[in-house]
Amino acid sequence: METQTQDKKVCKCCGRELTIDHFRTTRWGGVADTCNECINNAKLETKRAKQQQREQARQQAIIEDNATHERLKAFTARQLMQELARRGYVGKLEYTETHIIDITDFLITSNTNNHEQTTFPKRRFRQ
Repeated sequence: METQTQDKKVCKCCGRELTIDHFRTTRWGGVADTCNECINNAKLETKRAKQQQREQARQQAIIEDNATHERLKAFTARQLMQELARRGYVGKLEYTETHIIDITDFLITSNTNNHEQTTFPKRRFRQ
């Protein structure tokens, strides 16, 4: 019986001696210096770091946006339009206002045939 001997290589990252099938092949037909497990771990770490950076940037943008919004609350719509005109903006300016009304306790009651009847409004509002 012949015993097959597989080539082994030492990973430059973790230092373990592994068989060649634990390493990726290069474009030139060689074998990579880092094992598949270390490469996958490095990719995962990079992905997590990028996600964390994106989340931090998103949080910072929210903080800056809220700070800008708070500063603008001190001005009336007319003052803001005058400032835009002073800076050279021309054209039509449209803005919308958002009003939040809590209607969770709102019910329609009607008195028909001496019976009080409570129903919900027929129109549904988006949440």
